[in-house]
Amino acid sequence: DAIEFEVEGEKFKIPIEQIEVCKDDIYDQIVARDYKLIDQSDIVIVYYPVPTLSAGVLSEINYSFTHNKEVYAIFPYEDLSPFFSYYTTGVFKSVEELISYLREIEKI
Repeated sequence: DAIEFEVEGEKFKIPIEQIEVCKDDIYDQIVARDYKLIDQSDIVIVYYPVPTLSAGVLSEINYSFTHNKEVYAIFPYEDLSPFFSYYTTGVFKSVEELISYLREIEKI
């Protein structure tokens, strides 16, 4: 088995076994990249349009919080995890609501 894909007209085929060997390194790079982007940010905005929270999003929120970042979330659902609330600076139902708030506090 292999994964086939095309980039700029050139076709590639990578055996699944090669991908499996690299999987842990790829996962580590994803986490490291996301944390580096958070480190470079003045504030963090989480756009979460689905009702079920993921471990990755909660980890990024926690990382942001513990690294003294303001964390604003857009989460349009009622059932909010207490951990989600605890580690965010503010939770808003819509993009417009968040933008309005950020203008009020002169962040934008």
